[in-house]
Amino acid sequence: MLREQWIRTQSLRVTHEALRKCNLYHEQDAQKNCRPLVLKYMKMIESYGVQGYLGYQKNDPSK
Repeated sequence: MLREQWIRTQSLRVTHEALRKCNLYHEQDAQKNCRPLVLKYMKMIESYGVQGYLGYQKNDPSK
């Protein structure tokens, strides 16, 4: 489980870096040209919740 979480975190970082570079490259038209990356990044943020021991401990409804 830890490895999968690390992979998701790294893919989120790569997407964030690509979005940052897209914004720097397109400057004026970034809102239009980088829209697919923004949508992908927002979808990734929504679906990648905290998991693992501490994530479960913090979000456990029985405690």
